[in-house]
Amino acid sequence: MGKISRLMSDTAVYGLGTMIPRLLNYGVLTPYYTRKFLQADYGIITELYAYVVVLQVVLTYGMETGYFRFSIDKSKENSVYSTIILALLISSIAFILLISLLLLQLPIFSIIQNIRNILYGSPG
Repeated sequence: MGKISRLMSDTAVYGLGTMIPRLLNYGVLTPYYTRKFLQADYGIITELYAYVVVLQVVLTYGMETGYFRFSIDKSKENSVYSTIILALLISSIAFILLISLLLLQLPIFSIIQNIRNILYGSPG
């Protein structure tokens, strides 16, 4: 029974760590956004959230699953962890540099500027 209770507690911790931020986002930010923004502006924010979700999957490339799979062997746990951190660090830096160069050409900066103007008022 000890292994099953351990599995249940680990599942609860891992699941709650995923669910609580989403519940807070929906419970706190959604009512605020729907009062603060027009429907079109709220659509832009929703689209940005969709991009974030896709980028999160792409940038982490399922490493948490790989970590859990290969860290079972306690003698290799530190090696697995350091390899994952190094891979994520290198790929994230490369992605940030690439996107920084590409975004200078895309209209997303005007979208972000519009959101900033709505939240804080127009500059000047």
